[in-house]
Amino acid sequence: MKKYLLFSGAAILGLCSMANAAVDCRDLPDCEEYGYTLTASDCAGRASLKCPFDYSKLFCVVKEPTGKNCVVGALLYDDLNCYRYTSAPSGKNAIGVVFDTTKRLAVLLTPPQKRKWGAEDRGYMVTDVTSGDYTYTSTDGQENTQILIGAMGSGTDTAAGYCYGLGGFLPSASELKTLYDNKEIVNNKLNSLPNSSTILISDIYWSSNGYGNKAAAVFSMDHGSLTGYLRTATVNTRCAVAY
Repeated sequence: MKKYLLFSGAAILGLCSMANAAVDCRDLPDCEEYGYTLTASDCAGRASLKCPFDYSKLFCVVKEPTGKNCVVGALLYDDLNCYRYTSAPSGKNAIGVVFDTTKRLAVLLTPPQKRKWGAEDRGYMVTDVTSGDYTYTSTDGQENTQILIGAMGSGTDTAAGYCYGLGGFLPSASELKTLYDNKEIVNNKLNSLPNSSTILISDIYWSSNGYGNKAAAVFSMDHGSLTGYLRTATVNTRCAVAY
């Protein structure tokens, strides 16, 4: 019985060796040829598939990088890139002018529109700023806009809803300060475009920050100063977009 088992085992081993030899004689399929071109670090945090022939090669959906060639004053296109050295590809349209390369923000080309900030009640809370806060409390306009939309809806009669409808957001006071600091460069680019109504006018603009009870912060694009207006007042609204 033992001999039979040993013989059977040897036969099986022999067959396996023959099978392995047959596999070893062929080149394994090329993982990259089948789309497995990335590494684990490339796909970190994303759903991924490993190549069955080489687990170090992965496939996952990676968002194309944006912000190429973007500097302050550069035109931003709808693919969220800037084309300073070459013409924009066919079909790409300019949507804004870059004003902050650290936070990767551009002001939309849409001219300023008069809108109310919102209702007087404080049922929705965004960060308040005051004229004495000379750093303008660095807050995020995108987050503020989401808070305001969540509280008041996305109707375009409010400043946040109007910007949301354009695919952008209502800048925070600190972001408007950065826009003001770069106003000359941004306006030079805006003035070079066919529609001169897009320039940053010397007037006040809503920020997405509060300013105490029943008020919201407005920023002067003329003097670079901050004050508060009743939330039901109609004030210039200028929207931004992140790239």
